[in-house]
Amino acid sequence: MPDIPPEVIGLVVDQVDTKSLKACSLAAVAFRHPAQKRLHENLSISPERYHLGTRAIVDADKHFVQHPHLARYVTMFELIVVPGPHNDVDIVALEAILHRITAATHLALSFSAYFDDSPDTSASDWNTIPRKLTDCFLHWMVSRRPFTRRLDLASVWQLSVDVFVPVLSAAPKVDIREVTLSGDSSSDPAVGQQISLRDLSVKTSPSVAKLLLRPEFTPYIESLRTFTFRFTDSSTEMIDLFSHVARYIECVKLLALTEARPFPSTANGHWEEILEQEALAVPKTLPLIRAASVQLRGPDLFVGRSENFTGGGGEQVRRLCDALIARLLAHLLTPSVSPQLRTLEFELSLTIDSGDDLPELRPTILAALDDLIASHPNIRDVCWATDVFFYPSWRPGPGPAALLDQLQRAATRALPKAVEKGAQIRVRRIDITSW
Repeated sequence: MPDIPPEVIGLVVDQVDTKSLKACSLAAVAFRHPAQKRLHENLSISPERYHLGTRAIVDADKHFVQHPHLARYVTMFELIVVPGPHNDVDIVALEAILHRITAATHLALSFSAYFDDSPDTSASDWNTIPRKLTDCFLHWMVSRRPFTRRLDLASVWQLSVDVFVPVLSAAPKVDIREVTLSGDSSSDPAVGQQISLRDLSVKTSPSVAKLLLRPEFTPYIESLRTFTFRFTDSSTEMIDLFSHVARYIECVKLLALTEARPFPSTANGHWEEILEQEALAVPKTLPLIRAASVQLRGPDLFVGRSENFTGGGGEQVRRLCDALIARLLAHLLTPSVSPQLRTLEFELSLTIDSGDDLPELRPTILAALDDLIASHPNIRDVCWATDVFFYPSWRPGPGPAALLDQLQRAATRALPKAVEKGAQIRVRRIDITSW
């Protein structure tokens, strides 16, 4: 086989699915290293095989014993704890895995439950998990602190504050989702800590927000440069935390501007109340932000995608979502609210049949957005960060690169005033996945 340029190999490996990657690694020596790297860069383990894509701890240990060189490819490591009778874990095997993973920079700990388990309020309770399991991960987390760039903690209930505080210093980027706290801190959390926290995401965790609002956590808040907020988090604590960090952050990420959820059946006639409740989540001013990222969904931007919404009254829901998007974007892009804003990114997840072209962009939303960008004195960069999921189809159609090229051209045509002003319109690929 003739020599293949590394950039071509990288492009192929980056575009194909898992099954094809395995075939690539066997078919040609040139593909072996990059294919194995991609196959092993994300590792999720649990006490026993939990679902597709997750390895049982004992199986993962055997795999790395047989192929020790593959452990060095792991950059994202996730431990999924399954509470209840499924949490009997081989600690020796877990410790062996953690010892081999020396290149991991993204760590995650999440609690989950089997779908056939009966509902149990203690299913995600930290105190129901064997101490040997939690201690093993926490000690490793602390030892990895100089090398960790991101730490995720998800679906953990009744976590001791004293256990939680080291999480805030474990990495520059910390993502907290559905975590509840118990107890109180035994000492000032900032004393003796080297605070590296720069990027914080707190989702559906009011008790965490309440803790971070206390004066002793001010050093952590003042260190922040990026904050992620989810609009379904309408609790007072979450909104207060957003307002508190607004004076320090330089980048804001707004998740789930609208989502596939049932709106109240009584929404007709009460839209203003719903809009007011959602809009209150945005601080009155974000004086230092230079970049803003807004998560949108396919139904928000593309014609013919409203079937993704649930809850009846499709047209009513569509108009409510349109109004919500318009109101929130209008506030965010007001020059007095975000005077330093330079870069605006839209994070878009799109599911499409592999034989289809890109759906038509909805002109109403894009026209309003075009006016807002054109009227802001400092926005010069508009990016569409795109995550595409392809369903299989017997019909030939555009590949991933062609689809993103279609989006680039469509977005540029839809924002003529922004382009005339001199704003750069570009597309950044997050990921492309095939069924």
